[in-house]
Amino acid sequence: MSPWLYYGDTIQVATYPAVIVAAFVAFTFVLRREALRWGHEVRTVMDAALVGIVCGGVLARLLHVVVEAPHVYLADPLRIISPFAGWTYVGGLVGGLLGVRAVARYQGQSGWRLLDLFAMTVPFGQALARMGCLAAGCCYGRVASWPLGVDVPWSVTYHHAGSVPDPFLAVPLHPAPLYLSLMNLSLFVLLAWFRRTDPPPGRTLALFLMSYAVGRGILELFRGDVSRGLWFADLVSTSQLVALCLGTAGAMLWFRSVRATG
Repeated sequence: MSPWLYYGDTIQVATYPAVIVAAFVAFTFVLRREALRWGHEVRTVMDAALVGIVCGGVLARLLHVVVEAPHVYLADPLRIISPFAGWTYVGGLVGGLLGVRAVARYQGQSGWRLLDLFAMTVPFGQALARMGCLAAGCCYGRVASWPLGVDVPWSVTYHHAGSVPDPFLAVPLHPAPLYLSLMNLSLFVLLAWFRRTDPPPGRTLALFLMSYAVGRGILELFRGDVSRGLWFADLVSTSQLVALCLGTAGAMLWFRSVRATG
């Protein structure tokens, strides 16, 4: 995999930001289409998306600062505003949902209906965005081998120093971002089908949180970057703990919805 789409003497195009831009454009298209399909006012949805992106970006960076690299930012505080510093997906997700909720409340609309719309469409954007991670080498996987030392046929290797540490260069690795991409695409299909059953407000969001938590908890077993930390004798990653919190929140929201609808 290569972190560069094009690397010339005067012009360089990095793969990661290019893929993120493409994913954002595709996500916006799907979001608008689904907003019209489910009777939302497009202007409100786009306003919520803009606020959600800002709030998600802020919390994604802050969570990265606190969880992954506090010593780096203490040594260089201005790095926190650098576009090349790190982010966390969960921080972006939570911050984005809070931003969407705030817009809905400000405009006097149903926050749960709007959150359901974003819960269904966000996995589509993430499915594309994770391809940028795969190319750049961030969120890299564990060494890919079956028992008896047989390489995994769909493994990936990185040959350029960057996000992948030197010991993992030129070594077959599990394509962890690809796994996450396929998981998110599956979530999008599941939630799109679920929305067609006309569930009560809040239940699509609940299903998203629970399903994402289960999938992320399993796929963390294939992740090789442990910079976020390990707990309980290195058996549980920080991301798995966060996924547990998201799943718990989703379950509570689901049962709240069940009780509210009788």
